Amino acid sequence: MTVTTPAAVDELVDLLTQDGQIQWRGTVLGGGSPYGWADLQGWYDLPEQRGSNSALPGYHGAFAGRLVSGERVITYDWKSRADSLAEFGAAMTQLRRITAPDEDPVEEPLIVRLDGQSLLAWARCDRRIIPTSRQYAVGRANGAIQWTATDPRLYSVQEHVEPVPLATPGTSGLDLSGGGLDFGGGGLDFGGGQQGGVVTATNAGHVPTWPTFDVVGPCTGPTITYSGRLLRFDSDFVVLAGQTMTIDTRPGWRTVEIRGVSVRQHLLVNEWTPLEPEVPTQIQFTAAAYDAAAQLVVRWRDAWH
Repeated sequence: MTVTTPAAVDELVDLLTQDGQIQWRGTVLGGGSPYGWADLQGWYDLPEQRGSNSALPGYHGAFAGRLVSGERVITYDWKSRADSLAEFGAAMTQLRRITAPDEDPVEEPLIVRLDGQSLLAWARCDRRIIPTSRQYAVGRANGAIQWTATDPRLYSVQEHVEPVPLATPGTSGLDLSGGGLDFGGGGLDFGGGQQGGVVTATNAGHVPTWPTFDVVGPCTGPTITYSGRLLRFDSDFVVLAGQTMTIDTRPGWRTVEIRGVSVRQHLLVNEWTPLEPEVPTQIQFTAAAYDAAAQLVVRWRDAWH
């Protein structure tokens, strides 16, 4: 069976060609741009760690609580030296345009290239400094841009996409209709278990990453199994032909939608779990009823901190 992949899964284009460059809203900052690299803070830094330690009563020290990262705050200090006032003015206008907030700002891809690798954070621009001192009047300025990413992980720009067909049912077991057992064929045929329906996903980063699953119908009662955990739907629940159910496993999201409408009430077992780093993970796709047209598309990005 031919397995297809939904269109427009990943439309990100990496425009960066050298270390010391930043991509934001289709514009390149840093080397080779009007916004020269002066300093970048917060990209490789460990974000603020939030802990829940509690004091040991009557003793030195504390009980170790859970430690998690807060937001990632990225600050880029730039310097601009244009050959003409016209070029300088155009560069400042462009900088203001790409850092202007929308009416309802959402997190957008911020890409930075260092050490020969482009990495991605989903962020919002929340600060812009363009000094208008006497230097500005002669086409020179040193300023800053700040972004905040609620998810502190840094991701691969390229999204991995692995489609897998539904596992086929196992073959039947013993046939007793002939009035007895035939041992002449070398032994009893007890039939086979389910075949296929498995894909291997490897997170090449060094911290866990949360996958997204697309269940493409027709599919009745889908189940996704990986890392010993289950995402199991009601056996009577049907993703119709032409529909795609998207399961976003990220903490804080954890949505289950078909065409933007939540169907999470049909998810009976929700053992959410990430893909651990540098460990090949087998993901199995089964269902309450077999349909050769059903498929699962697994999507994930490698993740670093």
